[in-house]
Amino acid sequence: MSQHFLLSPEARTLSLKAIMRMDDAEAFGVFQAIRFADNGGEPFCPRCGAVKVYTLAETPVRWKCSACRRKFSVTSGTLFHSRKLAIREYLATIALFTGGVKGVAALRMARDMNINPKSAFVLLHKLREAMGAEITASGELAGTVEVDGAYFGQGPKQANRKADRVDRRTLNFARQVVVVARERGGDARTWVVGKEGDGMRESSQSWRDLLLDLARRGLTPAPEIAVADGALGFWKALGEVWPTTREQRCWVRKTANPKSLHTNAKRALQEIWMAETKKGAVTAFEAFVETYQVKYHATLIDTDFE
Repeated sequence: MSQHFLLSPEARTLSLKAIMRMDDAEAFGVFQAIRFADNGGEPFCPRCGAVKVYTLAETPVRWKCSACRRKFSVTSGTLFHSRKLAIREYLATIALFTGGVKGVAALRMARDMNINPKSAFVLLHKLREAMGAEITASGELAGTVEVDGAYFGQGPKQANRKADRVDRRTLNFARQVVVVARERGGDARTWVVGKEGDGMRESSQSWRDLLLDLARRGLTPAPEIAVADGALGFWKALGEVWPTTREQRCWVRKTANPKSLHTNAKRALQEIWMAETKKGAVTAFEAFVETYQVKYHATLIDTDFE
């Protein structure tokens, strides 16, 4: 498993401590190096891309393109264009935003940066839009791609008194369905595929719509293998959209569902699907059969079939 970005040294290249010790000129230089990183930190025209520019005798610093004759600043063509805050404050906002493990609320950002809550709200949304646009514009995923999804949306809050509570399964409220596709050892893509329907989230039609949406987003050619739980709707839709894809039950579900399975037996099963090579998986499987074939005969039959 690849290391989380916030644990890597690259996450400390733009620290809040270093930013707060910068003066205006140093902050401008850091921002310029990030803004024009494609040209080694040297300014180029954001309109036509020409690298030959002239530095104007203005404060703050601006440049003039030798090709299209347009003037531009270090924030031209970015979400910080027509800015009102200092460059150093924008760098600090980026450091706080990207360093937040679970995100940063607008009110928290407003207090830390001493700005209006509405300004913080708009600024954070601009940062999210910029990050999303960069992900969308990047190349397609390749190799081993893992896809998973989740439902988001709390729905109405339950009453405090137990007698006043209702069964949440009978309530009609829609939740957002978010899908994540991650290239093993590479980038990831996230998007909202719609809202959860009434009793339709595990139907074959819902799964078919999702698989077709994945194909339209560049998941071509058809995957070699699909790993999922026992949802019958998924397997039916998979055969309709990608009939050549091989099917395999999820080993995590297989080892987690049997509640009566011994702890050591579960660990032995995990060594099978967590093996780095096929030879290691076969060795772990043979060891599991030799140890537990008497006690868990039915489980071994199902495992051998898979």
